[in-house]
Amino acid sequence: MSLRAYRVVKVRVMFRVYKAGDEGGIVSLLRECFSSYREWGLTVSDWFNLRSDDPGFLDSLVFVAEDDGTIAGHVQAVLKDLRVDGRCMSFGGIANVATKPSYRGRGIASNLLRMAHDSLRNMEIHLAMLYTGLRGVPHRVYRRLGYVDLALERREVCSVKDVLDEVETYKLEFDVREVEEGDRDALLKLYNEWSKIHGGICREKGYWSRIIGERRYYHTFFYDTRGILGFLAEREGPEGYVILAVPKLMNRGTWMRSDTAEVIDMVYRSKGAAYALLRHVAKFLERIGVKELVISSPEKLLGSSESVDGEGVLMGLLLDQTSFMESMSEVLSERLDESGLGADLKVKLETEYGVFTLRVRGSEVKVSKDEELDDKIHMGSSEFLRMILGFKGFSEEMIEKANLISVSWRKLRTILQLMFPRSKPVIQPIDIW
Repeated sequence: MSLRAYRVVKVRVMFRVYKAGDEGGIVSLLRECFSSYREWGLTVSDWFNLRSDDPGFLDSLVFVAEDDGTIAGHVQAVLKDLRVDGRCMSFGGIANVATKPSYRGRGIASNLLRMAHDSLRNMEIHLAMLYTGLRGVPHRVYRRLGYVDLALERREVCSVKDVLDEVETYKLEFDVREVEEGDRDALLKLYNEWSKIHGGICREKGYWSRIIGERRYYHTFFYDTRGILGFLAEREGPEGYVILAVPKLMNRGTWMRSDTAEVIDMVYRSKGAAYALLRHVAKFLERIGVKELVISSPEKLLGSSESVDGEGVLMGLLLDQTSFMESMSEVLSERLDESGLGADLKVKLETEYGVFTLRVRGSEVKVSKDEELDDKIHMGSSEFLRMILGFKGFSEEMIEKANLISVSWRKLRTILQLMFPRSKPVIQPIDIW
């Protein structure tokens, strides 16, 4: 990728890909911009650790803005795979977007994000996603670049005492023990079964070294060698597991409160296994004096807990709408085939991302570039992206404009409902890039 220079007020800033030696400036910038990195004490060694531990961390997807030797801006894209109906689809996880305070308001982050998007397109990766705070300046910047809100972070919050009072009322015939190094295959099998139902990030066998290895990561660069614990529930074999972040036990600082622990990854085959894990966790936390437990789960587990919206939101951007939809055509065909219904129709679908043609013949679905068609519908980009990723099922209210001549609206509506059901994919906190 060629170097690009932009005139920013009176300062000439060079936008380029990372090169060896930049890591010191990047770490200094991240510490200056994020209190969490200052509290944790992010170092250059931590930067290199993540680079070696995360296969999605590529030098070619790290971008900086440089002004006379000073790193004034930084954006990184981390390669991840999202499970959609059992298939893993690659996306770029945008991370660590930072601009030096004295350089803000000059378009630096926007230029770096565009470079990241261009590089992902060149790699034939058609989707970018990121997490950010709601209604702040970054949120507005991302929206201007085309990102749309997909889902709010949600958590269950409850006291450790209330957890014990509730789960002790159940008869739970499970053994729970601490996770060991030899459990990787069992954990991966449990997670794969879970994610085929609930979606989420696709994990390879080697990924588990980040979770139960020497450095146990709980968010981007953040890891700890003591305060991240794993427990496995068994009954004639593994039935569920939980990964727990306990700030009180951590060697290094963290943004989490010391009187709170958080379930950052939880998978179970039955409610009984889930409650056995929670009982074990609550008893452990009670012994060490932790008062509150935060749980991330696709379903509410405890009657005594309070579901709260977090301050973060998952956002997404389609980098190439037609190519992404082409990659989903097999999934869409399988959904129709499983329903036992089919059709013969062709319709043009328009969004702010662009235009493509959706063709259904029997249960086979094909997507192609724009054709001259009279039958067309228009959807907003937010509704469309939430629909194709499963955060929202198709409904008539999602159509902003429609012009149907040879296609029956009733038939089209039914086919779209079958192709785009709500699956509500769950990205575990431990997988956030």
